[in-house]
Amino acid sequence: MKKLSLFNLILLITMLFVGCNNANSSVEQLIYGEYEFDKLIYLSSISSNTFEAEEKSNLGIKYIIEDDKFTIIHPKDSVFSSKGSKSLNWSNLIYIKKEVIDTLIEGYVDANFLKEAFFSKYSEGYRYTIRDENNLKIGYLVFLMDDDLFVCEGNEEFMMALYKIKRIQ
Repeated sequence: MKKLSLFNLILLITMLFVGCNNANSSVEQLIYGEYEFDKLIYLSSISSNTFEAEEKSNLGIKYIIEDDKFTIIHPKDSVFSSKGSKSLNWSNLIYIKKEVIDTLIEGYVDANFLKEAFFSKYSEGYRYTIRDENNLKIGYLVFLMDDDLFVCEGNEEFMMALYKIKRIQ
């Protein structure tokens, strides 16, 4: 009888562990998929581009977000493609998730503007810092704000540009 009780206890703990683990991974999978540029949300004042030029140069860009990969594909006629490569690819990545709260926002250059113009419009959000197998940042972040997804060119302290992206159906 003790063996049966111990077995049931182990089985119950295993089911709870697997259930909790799957609950987290289903949340993470919300960001995985194929996306395309929708619109420019923010452009740093130190950019050499105007807002309009930056938005126009991003038309047609696709983003593929996978559990351990991040890919940016530029259209064939883009300036980026004319320099020899059509895409940027990273693999063996980890996504480090942090809830977007005031103290996280305050670390950004232009924090007050970003809080007012962007972050305050959402009730909840998460920032995913993307790191490679050497724990180095790749220069892009992903933000999941309510049901909207954004790609940020930058890091935890500085945003060069913030792009809203939409899922490709």
